[in-house]
Amino acid sequence: MSEPTIAAYHDFNDRDPDETGELAAHWYAPATNFVVVTSRVDPGARLVTEANPDEHCLILPTGAASVRVTASGDEVTAEENTLVVLPPGDSVIEVLTAGHVHRVFSSATATYARAKRYAVPVHPAAPVAPLVPWPDPVDGFRLRRYALAELTHLDGVQRTFRTTNMMIKLAPAKDHRREPTALSPHQHDDFEQASLVVHGEWIHHVRSPWGKDSTTWRTDEHRRVGSPSVTIIPPPQIHTSQSVGPRLNQLIDIFAPPRVDFSLTPGKVTNADEYPMPEGLR
Repeated sequence: MSEPTIAAYHDFNDRDPDETGELAAHWYAPATNFVVVTSRVDPGARLVTEANPDEHCLILPTGAASVRVTASGDEVTAEENTLVVLPPGDSVIEVLTAGHVHRVFSSATATYARAKRYAVPVHPAAPVAPLVPWPDPVDGFRLRRYALAELTHLDGVQRTFRTTNMMIKLAPAKDHRREPTALSPHQHDDFEQASLVVHGEWIHHVRSPWGKDSTTWRTDEHRRVGSPSVTIIPPPQIHTSQSVGPRLNQLIDIFAPPRVDFSLTPGKVTNADEYPMPEGLR
């Protein structure tokens, strides 16, 4: 077995599906508090979830499959550049057109328990804060659809969505890359970040901070990944990402639990009015 890296890289172009079903193939990328499930689906596929204990999310990036979602007696159709939040309980995602879809489940779910064996080992990192659910949505649990095409008044504003147990940054694909002189290396103290690449190739730059014990120092990683792929970056690794070449590119960041720093920034979270913060954090 190869030596563990300082981030967990899941490039699904490099491995066969972890599971297959009728008209669908699935790949798993588990983190400490959640798992990202990427599925390649054909029309007629049904993604069924039973007795889920909490909310989970369906991410439909640019070029994704179109779907019909049923949960809690409600039904919505959704296409590319849309986030769907599914309530606790049973749900069915019916695939209308071929493509990829991406779901995120918390560590409290049966999906996470099944997927945990696909975790990629990393060098010891700082502990991750436990997943403690935030308050219930103000109007109760229900099926929610956030289509970027319906949020045109938010052009230029960060499109970050919060649920009771996770946070997802979603923006359409673009055809230009960030300038090499304008990267944003940063680190997190106690939470992981999943970077879901759905278009293009990207380089994840990851650095393990030096401590007093030089035997724990690790070489910087500059890992090139394709799409679809998921990279799990643990704390306190310093990291930034850049797309490769002038081509269509799209990267979606996922966190669980929701980020407090983003939640405290006015206007940062698009659906903040629906999902309150815990009293002690406001």
